[in-house]
Amino acid sequence: MKSGLEGIGHIPLSTGDYYDACKRQLGHDLITKEDVWKRVGYIPLPHAYPIHASRSTHRIIAGGNRSGKTYCAAGEVIPYLLWWGSRGWIVSSKFDLADQLRKELQGFLVDRLGYTLGSNSNRLQPGQFYWSVQSHRLSTWMDNSIELKSAESPDSMNAVPVDYIVLDEAALFPFLYYDTRLVPRLVDSGGWILSVGTFEWLQGEWFEEYFDLGQNENNLDISSFMMPTNKNFHVYVGKGGEQPQDVGALYHTSWRAIVKHNAQVTWPLSSGTQVVINNVDLNWLEKEKRRIDPAVFASRYLAVSAGNQFRVFPSYTVSEFVDDRRAAFDPSLPVYLAIDPGGTYAVLAIQLKRGVSVNSENQNTLSRDVHVCLIDELYFQTTVTTAEVFEVMRHKEWFRNLRRGVTSSEMTGVIDIMAPEIHRTWEQLGRKCPELNNRFTLRTKKVNINPGNQTLQHYLDTNTLWVHPNCKWFSVEMKRYHFKELSPATVDTGDPRSMDKPKDEWNHAIRALVYFLVARYGYYGRSATPAVVSSRQLRGDRRR
Repeated sequence: MKSGLEGIGHIPLSTGDYYDACKRQLGHDLITKEDVWKRVGYIPLPHAYPIHASRSTHRIIAGGNRSGKTYCAAGEVIPYLLWWGSRGWIVSSKFDLADQLRKELQGFLVDRLGYTLGSNSNRLQPGQFYWSVQSHRLSTWMDNSIELKSAESPDSMNAVPVDYIVLDEAALFPFLYYDTRLVPRLVDSGGWILSVGTFEWLQGEWFEEYFDLGQNENNLDISSFMMPTNKNFHVYVGKGGEQPQDVGALYHTSWRAIVKHNAQVTWPLSSGTQVVINNVDLNWLEKEKRRIDPAVFASRYLAVSAGNQFRVFPSYTVSEFVDDRRAAFDPSLPVYLAIDPGGTYAVLAIQLKRGVSVNSENQNTLSRDVHVCLIDELYFQTTVTTAEVFEVMRHKEWFRNLRRGVTSSEMTGVIDIMAPEIHRTWEQLGRKCPELNNRFTLRTKKVNINPGNQTLQHYLDTNTLWVHPNCKWFSVEMKRYHFKELSPATVDTGDPRSMDKPKDEWNHAIRALVYFLVARYGYYGRSATPAVVSSRQLRGDRRR
């Protein structure tokens, strides 16, 4: 079944090579986005053009408050709403959030195109549209529609093919539904999803991850863009003779505000005279910048991620610690395992390297010049057996290196002390495995949460921890692992870091790594002596 767009996926921005390719595929001429924009009077913000020109399947717009991101999304959608037979969704965490974009689109239809409201979606005459409050669907006389969907009703996001999806206030939307409910709806059409949002404090980690990915070339078809509030303005270049009313009508804004914000301009305009059309009060914004906390201002107005202020490891960033070169698998070195087999089954593959890079001014008092490199991870959020995890691990290129270095004073890895049965299963599987040649020993060590976290922080402070991009869930945990959120009554006065422990969630791979670091090198601040395992202890473990 073909969609209204008949498989072209994206309407061309303008004529050119892509337009010609679409024309050949469809067998007829077609509209362009710029054709529609001229008709409806939509003028993209200068930094919005790359968004409209992109044909990535996954586009991310991180914008500040009042940055024009909803207006940009409406400009992207309106050509599709004028394409015969197209189907689209506007999705958000709640219906009222999704409804903001619908109102913007309806404004285009009524105010710019002169459409009128029909009485029935099945009997629309040319130039009519219909909005159904019951079905949350806006239909037009061109047999197309755009429907509102909400995370509050995930089961309604099934079984229907659509050409495009706009995810509004995306940082508030659960990522679980992104791949299970939204993206599968685009399979028939080869369509796209545009995620629009503002960076949040305690949620939306997936939105930040996708934004970071989209800032560089990648093989995931993700592109991302910034829309800061202070860039929400147009620059009009005079042709000669225009009055303020002419410019105001062109941009659908107050001509008096244009005159106020361009006091230096003489009217009527001379050819080449530049006029700034501000969509927000930049003077007010600049005054508020001096008052507002810089991190809050950055996230709410500059489209810069402020992160989670209650994170356990706020200094961890992907840009600083994720390095595919430093954390690459070295076939000449042993590989060690760090295992936490809790509700989420997390296994980290680790190599210890010297001379990876120059340490920071703060020297690592535990590992000395040895750097801990996370080369890979196994991360299962569904129920799996230890045998299944072990089988997945057997197909990794680093698997055979688990037997390297396993002597009477060495170990293959570390596992949670609270999982004795799983510990025995791991060792039984390891010692029966022919590739490991009966050389597989896991250690356990009781680790207190706060001293363990302080130890991991020491590796971050001294730049002696490196993470391969394959370990994406470890990076997600480092962003999500946080102290308990404060209640509304105490959010301004309480200190979550004064609590005894962080929230016991999103810390499975982190705990596995902490087990390993403490078992191998000891706690930071307690002893600089490595936690060497004796041969007597090893023999005792083997007898268990």
